[in-house]
Amino acid sequence: MFHKILEIKHFREALKDVHFDTWLILDLDNTVMTPRFALGGDAWFEGLFVHYRQKNIEQTVAEPSLMSVYNTAQHFVRTSAVESAIVIIIKALQDIGVPVIGLTARGYSIRHQTLRQLADMGVDFSRNSIVPDNDFCEGGIIFCDGKNKDEKLSAFFKTLKRLPHHVAMLDDKNKHLERVMLFLKSLGISFSGFRYSYLDEKVKEFNMEIANIQLAYLWKWLSPTVRKDIMSLKLISEEPLDPSRSSEYADGFFHPDYPLHPVVSNTLGSLPQAQQPKLVRSISAASFFHEKNQTTANSSKRKRADCELPTHIDYEESLQVQPLSKPSRNNAIDSQGFFRIASNENNDLTFKKGQVGMFN
Repeated sequence: MFHKILEIKHFREALKDVHFDTWLILDLDNTVMTPRFALGGDAWFEGLFVHYRQKNIEQTVAEPSLMSVYNTAQHFVRTSAVESAIVIIIKALQDIGVPVIGLTARGYSIRHQTLRQLADMGVDFSRNSIVPDNDFCEGGIIFCDGKNKDEKLSAFFKTLKRLPHHVAMLDDKNKHLERVMLFLKSLGISFSGFRYSYLDEKVKEFNMEIANIQLAYLWKWLSPTVRKDIMSLKLISEEPLDPSRSSEYADGFFHPDYPLHPVVSNTLGSLPQAQQPKLVRSISAASFFHEKNQTTANSSKRKRADCELPTHIDYEESLQVQPLSKPSRNNAIDSQGFFRIASNENNDLTFKKGQVGMFN
């Protein structure tokens, strides 16, 4: 059993610690996704707290208004992947049966907005998900509502009969990694934490004035209540936007005619059991916690009931990773074994055959 926290600049650096018996837990904001503009992200959210304190606004007045404005903004904010490779890596891990779980400080009340933002950039945490939909989880994501992430992860683990042997986690904030590490240590679960620093410089350059201009662009679509909250926070002037600047933001936001609804993933879950690929079937939500398929926290290794994997494959060939619309192994040269993700001279991601059960 081991527990460590390392700092990494690129997402794929964490893959060396992702094994067949790993659960991968991902923070969302500034780890998987980032807003296309200054408005709507973690830096803006934290900036709102700094702003109302600088303006000497009473906390009892400011914080309800702040949450109202932040949650409303998520109806409009579009996001992009922090690194373009993240979308491919998440799909690749899901395709080979590694559970990938979202763990966010966001509130459950904006779950649909969050799922829409992720779908817009091509990420679906519900593929092969082991996270049930309940009053704090949806679409393969655990929503923490601003609470400590270890508390919500603990609540999720209490719903399970079996626990992972090893957890890897990426987050841009070290405090979340430390708390989750201590929680998992108490359960005897190995932990690899990665403080993800890719956006550190961009966060330092955040400009609240620019974010407020972008907020003003949305003014005509906001309800009277939200407009009042914005004014009480003294975020923008009473004449919020120069119309000539509107075109700058047109493609960076969802507009009111864009549908907001829960994302329904196109997975293999609806297929008859016999038609599902064996590896996918072996770790589906229905069978993942079968005693033969998943170890307890104190077990030394994990067993699978539905597939037998060789201990080593030594091939030199590789194939280019392509985005997949659903879990599948049809693109693999050989149907046995896991893949490691590597880079060629052009920095293109590829799958390479290598040590089974490990990304090298």
